[in-house]
Amino acid sequence: MLRDPVRFRRVLAVGSLVLAPVLMVAGVLVAPFEETATSSAYLAALREDPAAAELSAVLLHFGFLLLVPCVWAMAGLLQERATVLGNLGLLFGTLGAIGNSGVVLMDFADVALVRELAHGDAVAVYDRIDSSWGFVLSAILGIPLLGVGLLLLIVGLWRAAVLPAWSLAILPAALVAGTVLPVGRWSPLVLFGAVSVILLQVAAALRRTRSHRPVLDATPVELRA
Repeated sequence: MLRDPVRFRRVLAVGSLVLAPVLMVAGVLVAPFEETATSSAYLAALREDPAAAELSAVLLHFGFLLLVPCVWAMAGLLQERATVLGNLGLLFGTLGAIGNSGVVLMDFADVALVRELAHGDAVAVYDRIDSSWGFVLSAILGIPLLGVGLLLLIVGLWRAAVLPAWSLAILPAALVAGTVLPVGRWSPLVLFGAVSVILLQVAAALRRTRSHRPVLDATPVELRA
């Protein structure tokens, strides 16, 4: 299979589209969550189950990394229609996925804080890191850019008749729901669930394509009738 670029890259693309949402949802399910949106409550939750927090960070890290080939595969379906949306979505989505995969690794530092320091000292150090310009910049290159990139790709795939019209409402609805749901597991679970639905639809579309070129290459992809 390694000598066949078409088959290998198609398997890589479809596999990433399936595995990325599995890892992200699993990362949310195993993570300890705080009940109030404060640094103190967050670190207290980590102190209760640091092993689960570390496992969650690993799952989310690789889940976000796998979103990179996902957005490339989505853009690969936009070679002939909605190319501007595809290119912008590819740019923002790639930066966002890579940026957020790095941000979640900060959870290991947070776990070290609660293990080595008293709670008050850990909160003070965490707040200092959280307000630093470098961390803020990294956070900007995470979820916000990823969300914009995915939205652009979804609109492009709808215009290219790859995704149905109802797909346009899934991610915005999840984002709105996240603002009204209480602090805790449900908000990211709803958001990642919405992303999972989109990625699995794209994976199904890729399985229906035919092309003599690699899926992740800059070549037109023709959907079967």
